[in-house]
Amino acid sequence: MDELSKSCDVKRFVSVALILCACVLATARIALADDEMNRKAIEYAYSIFAPEKLETDTAARYAARATTSTGEAVPDTTMRLFYIFQHWNSFDDATKAAVSVYVNPDALKSGGDGRVLPRVAEMKSETTYETTHFKIYYTIDTSDRNAVSSTDTNPSNGIPDYVDNVATALESVYALEITDLGFPAPPNESGQSKYRVMIWGLLNCAYTSEPEWVGDSCSTNSLLGFTMPLDDDYPFTSYLALDNTYSVYSSPVEGVTMTAAHEFMHAIQFGRYNGPDSSDDLWYFESQAVWIEDEVLDDSNDYLYYLQGTSTTDCEYWFNCSNISLYNDSYSFRPYGSAILMKYLTEYKGVTSAVLDLQDYSVTTGDARTSLSTFASEKLGLNLTDMFLDFGVSLIDCTGYRDCDSYKPQNAYKKITASDGLLVNSSSYPAGKLSYNTFEITTSSVNKALTITAGTIDSNARLRILKCTSRRSSCAAVDVGTAIGNFGSTYPYVYVVAANGSSAINSLYSFTLSLTSRTAKTYTIPVTAQKWNLIFLPVPPNLDSGTVFDSKKSSRYLYSLPYVYWDDSNQTELGTLNAGNGVWAYPAEGATALSFSAYDEAKDSLTFELAAGEWGVVGNPSVTSEVPFDDDHVSIIKGATTYSLSDALSDKIVSAFYYYDPSDSAYKTLTNGIDSIEPWTACLVKSSEDVSITISQ
Repeated sequence: MDELSKSCDVKRFVSVALILCACVLATARIALADDEMNRKAIEYAYSIFAPEKLETDTAARYAARATTSTGEAVPDTTMRLFYIFQHWNSFDDATKAAVSVYVNPDALKSGGDGRVLPRVAEMKSETTYETTHFKIYYTIDTSDRNAVSSTDTNPSNGIPDYVDNVATALESVYALEITDLGFPAPPNESGQSKYRVMIWGLLNCAYTSEPEWVGDSCSTNSLLGFTMPLDDDYPFTSYLALDNTYSVYSSPVEGVTMTAAHEFMHAIQFGRYNGPDSSDDLWYFESQAVWIEDEVLDDSNDYLYYLQGTSTTDCEYWFNCSNISLYNDSYSFRPYGSAILMKYLTEYKGVTSAVLDLQDYSVTTGDARTSLSTFASEKLGLNLTDMFLDFGVSLIDCTGYRDCDSYKPQNAYKKITASDGLLVNSSSYPAGKLSYNTFEITTSSVNKALTITAGTIDSNARLRILKCTSRRSSCAAVDVGTAIGNFGSTYPYVYVVAANGSSAINSLYSFTLSLTSRTAKTYTIPVTAQKWNLIFLPVPPNLDSGTVFDSKKSSRYLYSLPYVYWDDSNQTELGTLNAGNGVWAYPAEGATALSFSAYDEAKDSLTFELAAGEWGVVGNPSVTSEVPFDDDHVSIIKGATTYSLSDALSDKIVSAFYYYDPSDSAYKTLTNGIDSIEPWTACLVKSSEDVSITISQ
């Protein structure tokens, strides 16, 4: 996306849309171009370098990036240059002659000087400056639009300050990408001992056909930088071109650093990638290059613009249309927005070497999509379908992503109001190659149970269901076909993620919503009057009944763990009680029981998640029977290992299990193999590790 739209605030647009690389790839070996391809090549060249040669309406369409009446998307500058280079050997001689006035791919071949843009082929009074790893070309001749400022004060060393800043940025990028992250350095050109960098007047359109063509027209066609391959096939040598001012940034140093980080990643890719010449792989190049920007300048978060933009419907932005194929190249921003996939791999899945691994696999497998499949299998133990399902699910609460609080995928979820018998399928909500759909299901009813059953699910598709106590948080997985009680109250949001893991075809899927009425059941909890009782709730109370507990008659105080105060005049503090919660109760004189209503039935077993070093509440899943406190009924899972109760206690993975005896007003411990966990009795236990504890009848 190399254009600065007139309709956007330029400073904001550039900072978030790093118009970056002319990702020009190798010349494709295909049949001779037809008339339409020749016409398009000339139109693309004119639209970038000589818009005055286009018809007025055509020039306006390119400037506005408007879609044609036939639905053809106007590609960004990167895609237009890519098209020219990709099909260069197929164009007829007249097309090559017309295009090469402005951009000449023949100059890229070994032995050429690589200066593909004739207007900047020779800078006036060109000077070079060498750092440890780079050779920088620049001029201070003010009659040349490529000139940098000659100011030389910080430091005063005979080198323009701007060039010093470029040098510092380049070496910092090299240190991160090569030294710290382990990427191999891009190959130098023949006869060069260092990587070449050109400082040209990109933002002032020094590469255009007419030197006087500046101002508004230039602002819609300017470049921030590009990486230019210099051979006819992979692996490419290359050079990097940077702007001479980066004046659109509040901090030009930031502009230099971000662009250098992005473009130098392309240089690394060009030196390694061994895949086919296909625009299908633009996601591979741009996702990695945008990802590295955020590694170099974490606080900039420019990639967020590609994820959500300012619209919830424009499919240019990733979150708005996550069901569009990863390979879709009809949109300018989407290849850049796919950086979120790299963040999923490196941050959410914790494979910090994921981008380097993908490049390594591409060297051996020969193309980007195969490298992704190999990575999923060997590093994650998943096929692509399960990986994209997990990818979609991960962005619902987005815990594990550095910038989670800034993600707003919910604004573009497929919103569905539940109705009995409603069918949702891929005909209405297609799932493209390597993509996912996220559905947000809500209801105005509070006395219904929601069941989601699968219909047609082909081998490339997967469904996952989450029930959440609030939007995008406090979620739990639900099996397909399992009823979700308290839908609309305890669980106001239900999410369904439908993923397609095929790299070849759209997937087929369908599911049906069923709503059934529920009848509330009254539960009675035996208590000791005028004593503190530590109660366990194996079923979630019906929060819609007005009174959660019959407390005005039987209880003076209630507390829900962790110790949220509640009394007769302030019941709302208990408004988030769920199955598995503990409650402190102080019944009034003469009280023998507390009662509450619930829609759900007690289960045969319950599993409790405990964080390392934290106290947690566990209890008996039954409301009528004791559960023996022994190895047959209590188990502990740490990581991939299941421990018996005896081993977990012996290895001090968990502490003793404490319950509160109201008759003695004292904590007591359960004895393994002897005691039982009484119904409604909460136990407190502390874990030394992140574990889950399962208690079964």
